[in-house]
Amino acid sequence: MQEVLAKYIADLKSMGVPYEIIAVDDGCTDVSGEILLSIAKLNRNIRIIKLDGRHGKQAAITAGMAVSDPKASVVILADVDILNPTGIVKRIINTYKEGNPIVYAQRELHGADYIKARLNDGMVKIGLRLFAIDGKHTGKVNMALYSRDVADIIIALPDKNKFMRTMDTWVGWKIKYITYASGYNKDEQADKMKELQLKLKPAIHAELWRDKTREHTSSLWYALSTLAISLVLFCVGILFAAGVSVPYWAHLMVWLGFVSAALIAPMFYARAILIKRIGVIHNAKTEKIYVIKSVVN
Repeated sequence: MQEVLAKYIADLKSMGVPYEIIAVDDGCTDVSGEILLSIAKLNRNIRIIKLDGRHGKQAAITAGMAVSDPKASVVILADVDILNPTGIVKRIINTYKEGNPIVYAQRELHGADYIKARLNDGMVKIGLRLFAIDGKHTGKVNMALYSRDVADIIIALPDKNKFMRTMDTWVGWKIKYITYASGYNKDEQADKMKELQLKLKPAIHAELWRDKTREHTSSLWYALSTLAISLVLFCVGILFAAGVSVPYWAHLMVWLGFVSAALIAPMFYARAILIKRIGVIHNAKTEKIYVIKSVVN
């Protein structure tokens, strides 16, 4: 975390612009909260927003944007991504200055990572269609910049849990995409990811008991269960087909059950992927799904 923030701060200082960094602690179960507090004591430009629990990435983004300085010219959404290189924040801001009110930065992916990302985005798009979430999914974005006008409109939208990857297309401004390489070569990147996974392992195990993870897991079980049912019905259908004394209506019921289960299984799987990416789906008219417990700086 310190390494990533140091990169972002270096970019902002090199541009000589006033800035604030809002870090949202959405119920961290590791030492991240303590690290943030120690960093904030040394840099008054870093604000820490602590939520009352873990509500998912999109809720954290919603909370962060809601408390951002209304006088700021732009709002940048950035993951604490150790693979992001020094200079990426500066490049995004320079792209904005060229007349682009929305800038999306996507890290270049290759090989299996590229295929995995495309499949993941495809399942999210299916989930959005199945569960009636409006908007065009823009795919995986590692960092995003919004002009003040765009940010104000998004903040004012009534949704309490904003899914940015679709809502960005509602506001009507053209989106400028840029790509960038990882800050490390292939071997260094693999070592960094292994190191990060070891650090996050205790937190990941603790979060398995949280509500959203349980719902995500249950959706996967529903998908596997219906898939298993469809396979059983398929085998039964084959056995029925080999029999000569089975009435036609029995054939029809078994094969209809097989088709239904085979169609339902992908729906549950798509919902599980959607929950994993954006959290539990909430209605726009519900109350805020998070509570800000404290603000530092």
